[in-house]
Amino acid sequence: MLLGIAVIAAVFAINYLHPAVMEIAELAAGDLRMHSRYQVPPTGSVAVVAIDDDSISKLGQWPWPRSVMAGLISTLGDYQVAVIGMDILFPEQDHVDRERQALAEKLAASGVSQATVAAAMGRDNDAALADALAHQGSTYLAYPFERHFLGAEENPVVRRAFVRKIRDPAPVAYTVLRPRGPLPEVISANAYLPPIPILAQSARGTAFVNVDHDVDGSLRSVLTVVKFDDVYCAPLFLSLVSAYRDHAPLMLSLTNTAVGGVTVGTAKIPVDEIGRMLVDFRGRLGKIPTFSAINVLSHKVPAEALKGKIVLVGVSAFGLGDRVVTPLGSNVPGVEVQASAVDNVLSGRFVRRSEATEGETWIFALLLGLAVTVAVGELSAVRSAIVGLVLLAGYIAYAQYRLLEGGVMIGVILPATTVIVTDTVLSGYRYVTEDLKKRRLRRAFVHYLAPSIVDQLTEDGVELKLGGEERIITVMFADLTGFTAASTHMNPEALTGKVNRYFDVIVKPIDDTGGYVERFLGDSALCFWNAPLANERHHVQAVRAAFAIIEGVRRAREEDEARGETGFTIKVGINTGPAVVGNIGSKNRYSYTAMGEDVNLAARLEGVPPLYGCLIVIGEHTAAVAREEFLLRELDWILAKGAAKGMAIYQPVAALDGATDAQRELVARFAEGLAHYRAKRFAEAIAIWDELVAKYEPAPSPSSIMGDRARHFVSSPPPEQWDGVFVLTSK
Repeated sequence: MLLGIAVIAAVFAINYLHPAVMEIAELAAGDLRMHSRYQVPPTGSVAVVAIDDDSISKLGQWPWPRSVMAGLISTLGDYQVAVIGMDILFPEQDHVDRERQALAEKLAASGVSQATVAAAMGRDNDAALADALAHQGSTYLAYPFERHFLGAEENPVVRRAFVRKIRDPAPVAYTVLRPRGPLPEVISANAYLPPIPILAQSARGTAFVNVDHDVDGSLRSVLTVVKFDDVYCAPLFLSLVSAYRDHAPLMLSLTNTAVGGVTVGTAKIPVDEIGRMLVDFRGRLGKIPTFSAINVLSHKVPAEALKGKIVLVGVSAFGLGDRVVTPLGSNVPGVEVQASAVDNVLSGRFVRRSEATEGETWIFALLLGLAVTVAVGELSAVRSAIVGLVLLAGYIAYAQYRLLEGGVMIGVILPATTVIVTDTVLSGYRYVTEDLKKRRLRRAFVHYLAPSIVDQLTEDGVELKLGGEERIITVMFADLTGFTAASTHMNPEALTGKVNRYFDVIVKPIDDTGGYVERFLGDSALCFWNAPLANERHHVQAVRAAFAIIEGVRRAREEDEARGETGFTIKVGINTGPAVVGNIGSKNRYSYTAMGEDVNLAARLEGVPPLYGCLIVIGEHTAAVAREEFLLRELDWILAKGAAKGMAIYQPVAALDGATDAQRELVARFAEGLAHYRAKRFAEAIAIWDELVAKYEPAPSPSSIMGDRARHFVSSPPPEQWDGVFVLTSK
């Protein structure tokens, strides 16, 4: 959890300190999400008259004389348009008028009267356009600010054509509502470029057309307010909507920290904290009806196409500069952006993006990051990855739902980055730490567990429970005989080397069958099966290991005898039962061991084989399962030292699938003799066991030893309460 929180904090910090990369990605994702929506058609109340290439080819190079523009305004008046927005700048006198004025000055200087000059020159183009504007009565002219900025701009350099103070007539401005206290920072400007006075005075109003670009250079939002000369100026697109709606009042609400809202009459325009409105472009370019200026002038456009509508006039011809990059394309006429903004306001359908939606994005990113952290901590790597993908997909679906149903643009890149980075880092950390844990386990167990068991433990650590747990296990004690005799005539180094060689022979079969060598006790070894790793066939595996140990010790002894040395023999005791297994000891030194009555009983059984002339003795619980794969001979009932009741003991004779007829007869006949023995028919028992000694197993053997015991009872009969149990008086 701490690492997850640290990763989330790091992602947030990087995004805060270096926002550009993620912001660009978020903007691109927003464009894709906008394009994937069902596109709402335009309202039909907005149209564009374009100064396009066809119009310029027929009317001459741009800019046209103002008389042509006057004709266009008059023609639009004839079409009975509701409002005209001129997305064209008129900051200077008409160039034809300037030439005419220069010529008039020359004629006057040469003595021609002013009346004659005026009659010859005709009326100025600017005057003609002013008359057309005044006659139409609802045309708004555009002006630009030299630059706009947020906050204070120190020592701004203003180009000479721009002016620092508002000229009469003043541009369209807001009625400002604000609380008491300091005013918030809004987008401001130091200079503007108004239309020439004759046109500004004849138009219904002037409004700015500045736009704002995002960090990737695309235009997605338009400004709704710019503070200039202590006046909160309104943009062209809102001025047109105001006029269209019977000059509904434009109102700007300010809080102490931000732009609180913009309204046109009763319609509220969603803006961000500095007064920008996100443009919901109406699908592909040209979706808003657009007509060529030459067709309008020649009355080729149907009357119903323009009647009663807001018409924006602007340049769309290539190479004239009024083009911007938008999500719709990289070469979009600026007039279409203005028309789209107007259509957004008229439709009342907006896309909202602000500091509030950004804050919501951060909250979701935090929650998703924490959810992924919990998932990685509690689930497997695959499942946590699936949970991360489901959470991310669910959030993206939710974000798209918010966009489609409410027009709210909450971000997806920061949450996605948080989920992916958090899941990747935590999964990597988990992989590394689990690998280290496996290495620690391997180092801890490799010296007293078979490598194959260590590998399984490190792959599935839940198999190992530190502390204690109760399990049914099969325990083996294997003891080398002949050690004491060898120690009297061998030096310590030679004796240790020989013992280690025999232990190698003992340990390998245990490892191969999944057993665990718990410890070496001088010349004996304690091992068990079904702990620490589960082994359903632990009874059988222990017996199988015992046969392999006996065979290995036999070969090692023969090798020693071939060199003229004394070899060891082996005796094995095996028992199955419940035991407490686990790591016992201090935190710095411990041993994985088994404790319990059945473990002690296995130790007692290790001393039993010499009493019966065999090499392996197993307890009755081991025999109950082992008989499925091994031919077993029941030897006797015994009462081990410290035990509360007697138990049957068995000798594994051979694997069932490899047992000979002689071995099967031996086991069957021995069982008959044992039945006579327990029934106190000692003579019958002696006869059978002597037969077996002569035929199959010379003394010392189980048959010879049991026969001697029966002969003892013939001469010294047991008491009446004798139950056939042989009581062990030593280990």
